[in-house]
Amino acid sequence: MNTKQQLSELLEEHDGEYLSGNDLAARLCLTRAAVWKSIQQLQEDGYEIEAAKNRGYRLGPTNDTVSAMQIRRQLGEYAEKYTLQVFDTITSTNTVMKEQADSLTAWTAFVAGHQTAGRGRIGRSFYSPSGSGVYISVLLHPDLPAIEATRITTASAVAACRAIEACTDAKPQIKWVN
Repeated sequence: MNTKQQLSELLEEHDGEYLSGNDLAARLCLTRAAVWKSIQQLQEDGYEIEAAKNRGYRLGPTNDTVSAMQIRRQLGEYAEKYTLQVFDTITSTNTVMKEQADSLTAWTAFVAGHQTAGRGRIGRSFYSPSGSGVYISVLLHPDLPAIEATRITTASAVAACRAIEACTDAKPQIKWVN
């Protein structure tokens, strides 16, 4: 795990609490200058990080980044069921999952903020730029007839939209059909 990942995890663990530069440096065995540089890199990656003199750093209230820790926190009691792999950028969550499917367990989820080679139905490209969505593939082994298994994607998309609407003022949209 690199310094940025360690720093983001520490900030997420202390959600909303300030952590001093000295404390972060000691925990990560870094200099304060290295902490500051990593904070700058996280901000460039889209993290909202507030800095306050004599208080330190904390995640801002509207931080809008995707991380395994944030996903696990939201999953609550269901978090242990999933194996999560979160990517800033990936070629395609679906393609990579298919390539690795034999070595993955059911309920593995690949989550990305950007796909460089997203793909839709019939091999068509799927535009999935950074900052415009969250792209997810989940490996399941449902005990369902094939005709019923096709409903999983639709039900998942509708459930995700309803959850987003219940928790925010956002009005998500589903890009059909994929």
